[in-house]
Amino acid sequence: MKKIIITYDIKVKQNLDWSIFNPTQHNLHNSFLYNYRNRVKNDAICTDEYIILDISNNGKYIALASKKWDARTHNNFVVKEIETNKVLFQTNKYLVYTANFSPNDDFIITTTYKNNGFLLRIKGCIMELDKLSYSVGGGTFIKNKYLTGNERKKSTLIIFDFDNLTFSEELIEETTSTIQKINSDKLGNIYTIDKKFVVRKHNPENVCLWEVKYKKDDFNFCNTPPRFYINQDLDILIFYAPNQKREVKPRTYIGQKLSTGEKIEIENKGEDTGFIEAIFYKNKVIDSFGVTLDLKTGLTENIFE
Repeated sequence: MKKIIITYDIKVKQNLDWSIFNPTQHNLHNSFLYNYRNRVKNDAICTDEYIILDISNNGKYIALASKKWDARTHNNFVVKEIETNKVLFQTNKYLVYTANFSPNDDFIITTTYKNNGFLLRIKGCIMELDKLSYSVGGGTFIKNKYLTGNERKKSTLIIFDFDNLTFSEELIEETTSTIQKINSDKLGNIYTIDKKFVVRKHNPENVCLWEVKYKKDDFNFCNTPPRFYINQDLDILIFYAPNQKREVKPRTYIGQKLSTGEKIEIENKGEDTGFIEAIFYKNKVIDSFGVTLDLKTGLTENIFE
């Protein structure tokens, strides 16, 4: 019998032992949580009808969205207690794409179809919903703030402050293009890539420390500026896609030194890996097949085998 290969959208909660696995082909398997330390799955947390969007940082709550869309404009969005399975909040007024718990677990911020999303305020078992004035997808958290690129305005970041519930903008003076991807490290430095494939590092005072220019042809499979991930302990920024075709061995990934911006190549010395989905644990990244790549040794491991 031919083995079915399943690819996943993966979200790793660095402060928890659990990671979220959502199959990209929803009919092949239900979504589940995976405990890295114990190497066990929690399949019961999510039925076939839903995908997992996020887990709270204290491990108490889970945000889910139904796979089926009502007239392609609405799905069912649910927040539950993990231990009791009690539904704390539910709405079908939106088509929810993403949801992220704030660092203090007092809010959930979402992106939705045809509007800017909403903010869900968590007060024990009482939840209040407020619409957002900006779209906030694909961002990063720094302390109790959420930063993302402004899709509608060049050179600009949008910042949402969870303490004051206010939006503000910050200008990236070194570019005249829109910010396409953003990430951050533990010190509050931010890393961006703009529409012209230029990567920059800014310190918390918004001073540019370095910039590195790429061409679209530098990234295999990438027609738009690619996602990238940060491992501060190893001083590494790594882009999500291998920089050569599958038949070329060994597989390598483009990276940079966080401290200097120096370009580096990270070689895969083990099992073939594909698109990187997240920073994993213990100096590793994980690809969409569940294969980890050790950024220090280049060795790989399939976490399900």
